[in-house]
Amino acid sequence: MHEELDDVAQVTVVSNNRVGGRLAAEHLAALGHTRALVAGATPGLASSRLRVEGFSDAWLERTGRAPLV
Repeated sequence: MHEELDDVAQVTVVSNNRVGGRLAAEHLAALGHTRALVAGATPGLASSRLRVEGFSDAWLERTGRAPLV
């Protein structure tokens, strides 16, 4: 589940997609990878957009190159 719902009285799990993308990029860069391709990003889906943004930001910071999206 991506969104917290105030009117739902259930336990929910919420992820931080931007941080998840960032962690993935940092992990790959730490392994020595210098090029990246982001595949499978779903246009219009907020969780996908946030993961790509987090990955792209971290990849550029760590490698000086933008990933292919």
